[in-house]
Amino acid sequence: MVPLMRIRWTNGDSLTIALRGKHISQRGVKDAMLYGRTTYDMLAPYWSAQTNDDHGPASKLNSVRKYVVSSTLEQASWNNSTIIKGIS
Repeated sequence: MVPLMRIRWTNGDSLTIALRGKHISQRGVKDAMLYGRTTYDMLAPYWSAQTNDDHGPASKLNSVRKYVVSSTLEQASWNNSTIIKGIS
């Protein structure tokens, strides 16, 4: 049995996301956000438009790496967003 999702940080800077056997590995990742499509669709339009926030939440949310799990999302235009497809 393969777990639906497993997230692991190795040595503090290597991220591995395993979703039903599909692995995505990223080196040099200290922080990352994992969203489903619905949550991403709610947050992205608002937070991606917030640019006057040098030390607050907008700055962090706009700069952090974001992974979106979706089989229907075609484009993730929010900065540093990656779509994880192939999960059913």
